[in-house]
Amino acid sequence: MSQVFRTPDPPSITVVNQIPEILRQVGDARDARQDHCVHLLDGLTPLLVENKISERIRKRLRAPRFNPLKYFHAYEDELSKLIADLLNPLSEHGQRASFLEAMLEFFPRETKGWPDELQAVADSIRVGREHSTPEGRYIDIIVDIPSPTENHHYCLAFENKPYADDEEDQIKDYLKYLKKKYGKRFLLIYLPPVYREPSEYSCPKEKREKYKAKGNFRVMPYVGGDLSLTKWFAKCRKECGAKRVRGFLKDAEGFCQQKFGENKTTMSNNPDVRFVRDYLSKNPGQLHAALAVHGAWPLVRDDICKRFLEHLCKAVNDRLHKDLAHIAPDCNVWYHYEGERRYSNVLSITRDDWVQYEDIPPGSDKCTRIKIQSHGLGPNDWIWGVCSPKPMGKMNEEERKRRENLSSALERRGLRLAKNNDWWPQYDYPSRYQKWNTISPELTEECERGGGPITKFYVDGLFDIARFAIPAINEVEIIEQADSHE
Repeated sequence: MSQVFRTPDPPSITVVNQIPEILRQVGDARDARQDHCVHLLDGLTPLLVENKISERIRKRLRAPRFNPLKYFHAYEDELSKLIADLLNPLSEHGQRASFLEAMLEFFPRETKGWPDELQAVADSIRVGREHSTPEGRYIDIIVDIPSPTENHHYCLAFENKPYADDEEDQIKDYLKYLKKKYGKRFLLIYLPPVYREPSEYSCPKEKREKYKAKGNFRVMPYVGGDLSLTKWFAKCRKECGAKRVRGFLKDAEGFCQQKFGENKTTMSNNPDVRFVRDYLSKNPGQLHAALAVHGAWPLVRDDICKRFLEHLCKAVNDRLHKDLAHIAPDCNVWYHYEGERRYSNVLSITRDDWVQYEDIPPGSDKCTRIKIQSHGLGPNDWIWGVCSPKPMGKMNEEERKRRENLSSALERRGLRLAKNNDWWPQYDYPSRYQKWNTISPELTEECERGGGPITKFYVDGLFDIARFAIPAINEVEIIEQADSHE
């Protein structure tokens, strides 16, 4: 009797036979996870509504989010004034040099002539704002501290950058000036909204690192990490003996977190966020679903904000062609959205006849624009005004003259925005709806309805800028340009 020998199936065949079952299980797990997310959202929605009612009652009794600082224009100058006043031992806060000491404690004592015994020289410390340099620049804050034992002074200087872009060679020039005047006895502190170094345009990295190594340069953001202006306010509050001033310092902490904080910091004061955190702490079985929702949020947010910017673009275009057709029949209104990148979300108004500037990188705007632009991470911290396609420091002689004429024409035509810098002849910060992260639900509703208070606010604001700016730009970049070629 012959035997039949059968070799076993190789492992690969066994695995192939199992693939349909594996795919089915993966599909079932995915469906279960998605159902879990839907269940979480369905369950949370009525609870959030209920919590909102309770929150209204708490607000009425305690007003936990009330902060008087938000009613003031938080421009760079005003913030510099606040910081300088707290640093000044002779100011009305009555704490002598305590707040200045609290500031110096954040930095290592590496610099030659580091100030000590501040209380002994408090009456002789001088705090100034907009300190002029021989190059025509202005340092935001200067604290001049005499030595109690030697015949020299130490300088603590601040360049305040909560909103504005760096100017060409700005930090480099400040460091050079301070070194010439104070030798090794100075520290320049750069104050951005969140941690970032000055740009190469303002001071090359190699030079910054050189001054850092000598203890002459530091970065201190408004929020983030252990070294921040918010942490300084908190330290000052602990050192302060006056109840009224402590309350003000606490408000200053909260203001910085709300105005400049990243999403997690800004949202921590949101009662809905606190409620969800407490809910998840009590229901850990929902954490996988919460993680998926959290991961989806940036994509959802970007879809919403891009759609709203497109909606706003159409609304602005309709308004301009309805009310300004006589001065700008060929206006172009367009938008660009890139989400998280700083400075990358913009809505612009241009005309084909406006002058094209030279030596502009490919893909960049080549003419003057009226625009709104986000300056924070993501669709947050918007500014609006009139912007040049290159900074003044990079313009040739003809372009610089044109820019100067434009600045004069804007003012003569009646545009009165509060700020200007190398890029912007005039700009300002919208007084409301600055952080689109936190108003995405409202933006969705306005897209669905075709308008609402946020749409109206931005359309009216841009229109008010355009009705003054377009005639001014026409005058300089069409009429004067035509006259110069005759």
